Amino acid sequence: MMARPLASLRSRVFAATALVAVVPLAAALLFVTRRVAQQAEGELTRSLDEAARLVGQYHRTQIETATERASPSIPPASRRSSRAGSSPSSSPT
Repeated sequence: MMARPLASLRSRVFAATALVAVVPLAAALLFVTRRVAQQAEGELTRSLDEAARLVGQYHRTQIETATERASPSIPPASRRSSRAGSSPSSSPT
């Protein structure tokens, strides 16, 4: 004949004591895990927002640099007139 697991008082006390020890630990672990996950998600969101801001700033800087390099600093008509006045060989003497 098989003995029932919780037939003796000693077995029931052991099971109750184990539950008293395990249940609060499991609840605390669940609570802490959720809080850590929420904090990590918030930090990740803030970091991603900062990264997106930096990428946007870098993109704008690249566009500005490309625009500055593509456009002449002195308009072509002004360059011709300034060259003609500053060059000694261009004077009609």
